[in-house]
Amino acid sequence: MLQFDKSELPADIRYAGNIFTGKRWNDRNGENILILTKTEIKKKKAKHPDFDEYINEAELFGYHYVGSGNSFTLLWKINDFVNDCPLDLTLDFIPGSLSITDLNDNGIAESTFLYKLACRGDVSPSTLKLIMHENDTKYALRGDMLVRINGYNEGGNYKVDKSFDSAPGAFLDFAKSQWMEFRLETFR
Repeated sequence: MLQFDKSELPADIRYAGNIFTGKRWNDRNGENILILTKTEIKKKKAKHPDFDEYINEAELFGYHYVGSGNSFTLLWKINDFVNDCPLDLTLDFIPGSLSITDLNDNGIAESTFLYKLACRGDVSPSTLKLIMHENDTKYALRGDMLVRINGYNEGGNYKVDKSFDSAPGAFLDFAKSQWMEFRLETFR
């Protein structure tokens, strides 16, 4: 692992939004820089206002660059969003969930992180997504967060993406453990 400092990114690292977190490391691919970014929630005038005059929108991004010195190329990019939301918009990376591992000991690191998204006016579970990459191969768990209120539990389940069928078993084991660690949603 190398020190990640968002103010010292190489000039050819391009991204949209504001940096939430990132990691920097070396492996067989060379130097790696992964950044997770998010736009501010934008309030826009609704095109067809039925009940609400305004809607909320936001996007998040993940970028993985590989290179050396000041020459980096994009290995992969992810993008997700919540659009046309007349209610409370949630689109957040899960703090502390970004991890860099080498579970299959092949000298190429895997990156894993989780994020949640919702457009809601209640305390129902947000959608939760776990994204794992090794090189440009993407693996995912998709489901919803676990909400516990006054002894009542809702959500917390996931579906395993078919991409895990061809992955080393340690990848899915790790993904499931990360899901269990970060699936609980709390409300302030």
